[in-house]
Amino acid sequence: MAQQNFVPGTASQDLNNEVELTISAKNLLNKDRMSKSDPTCVVYIQQIDHSWVEHGRTEQICNSLNPEFSKKILIGYRFEELQKLKFKIYDIDSKSAALDKHDFLGEAECSLGQIVSSGKFVTTLHHSKSKNNGELCVKAEEIGTLKEDVEFLFSAEGFKKSDTCNPKWPKFTVPIRLIRTKDQNDVALSLQCWNWNGDGSHKLIGEVQTTTKEILQAPKTFSLNDKKTGKSVGKLCLHEAKVIKTFSFLEFITSGTQINCTVAIDFTASNGASDKPNSLHYMGPTPTLYEQALLSVVSIIQDYDSGKHFPVLGFGAKVPPNGILSQEFFVNLTPNPHCFGVQGVIEAYRRCLPFIQLYGPTNLKLAISPQ
Repeated sequence: MAQQNFVPGTASQDLNNEVELTISAKNLLNKDRMSKSDPTCVVYIQQIDHSWVEHGRTEQICNSLNPEFSKKILIGYRFEELQKLKFKIYDIDSKSAALDKHDFLGEAECSLGQIVSSGKFVTTLHHSKSKNNGELCVKAEEIGTLKEDVEFLFSAEGFKKSDTCNPKWPKFTVPIRLIRTKDQNDVALSLQCWNWNGDGSHKLIGEVQTTTKEILQAPKTFSLNDKKTGKSVGKLCLHEAKVIKTFSFLEFITSGTQINCTVAIDFTASNGASDKPNSLHYMGPTPTLYEQALLSVVSIIQDYDSGKHFPVLGFGAKVPPNGILSQEFFVNLTPNPHCFGVQGVIEAYRRCLPFIQLYGPTNLKLAISPQ
C-alpha cells in the first residue's frame, strides 16, 4: 500500500510542531493627524537564499497605538533549523493590499527559537527615520496535538490451544493518538491475541471488536472469539487503562527549560595542516568547515540559553607555552573557557589556531567527561 504524504524530492512537514503566534504592540508611531494609527502586522520568513517571503498578516485595528491583534499566525516549528522571522507594522489608510501604499511604522527581526524559549518575546521596533517607535510583543503556543499516552494492563483466561493458557502480560503504553483522533474521540478498535512461535508462524487465537470509549472504561472483560467460527475461545481481561499526560519538547522550552551547550573541537593532525587548502582548519577567504559547523549549531542552541556563555574545549593538539599534548584545553587560551554567543565561539577558534600544533591521537574522553 502506498504511504500517504510520500513526495520524493521534498522535505516532510509532518515532523513540524505547529505553533500559533499572538502579536501585540505598544506605543506605536502615530501617522494620522486627526486620529490614531490603524495598524496591521505583516510576518515574513527568511528563505535559504536569505530573501524574505510574506507568511501572514494580522487584522487591522483602528485608532490604536497599542494594538492587541486577535488573528493568530500559524507556523511550523523546527528546533533543528534557524527560523528567522521579520515583523513589519503598517498604518493602513486604504483598502489596497499593496504595502507601499501605507505608512510604515516599524519592524523587528528575531528567530522563532527566541520567541518559543522566552515565553513572551518583547523587542524594540526599528525605523530608519525615527527613534521612538514602540515595542513588539510575540507569544508562541503549541497547538493541535494529542499529548497523552494510555497505559494498559491485560491478562487472558481459558486458552486451550496455547502454551500459556492464562497469560498475564506486562504493562505497555501507546500514544493516545493511535486510538483517538483530534476529530473523532471514539474509534473502532480490534484487539487480537496470537500464539507466538519461534519460527515466525504465529497463529491468531481470537479477537474482539471494541471502541476507544469502551477500552478506556477499565476494568472490563471481553469475550475473545475465533475469527472464522465466531465461537468463544477465552476471555481477555482489561485490568487498567490509565491516561497519562505527556509533554512535548516544545512545552519544556516554553516553560523555561534551558539548554546548555559545551563545544568541543577536534584539533588532531588528521584534519590536515591548517595552512593547506584541503585542511578542515584552513584559514582562507571563506569560513573553515569547522566554523560552518559551529555557526550552524551554536546559532540555534544560543536561543535556548539565557546566559549564552559556552565553554569551548579543544583536544588532540600541542598547546602553549610548553608544547605539551592536551586532550582538553580551553580554546580561548585563558583560565575561563566560556565564550559569549556564536561569534565569541568562532572568534576564540580563529585566535587559537595560530598558537597550537595539530597533533593526536583523537581522544574524546576528557572533552565529553571532564575530570
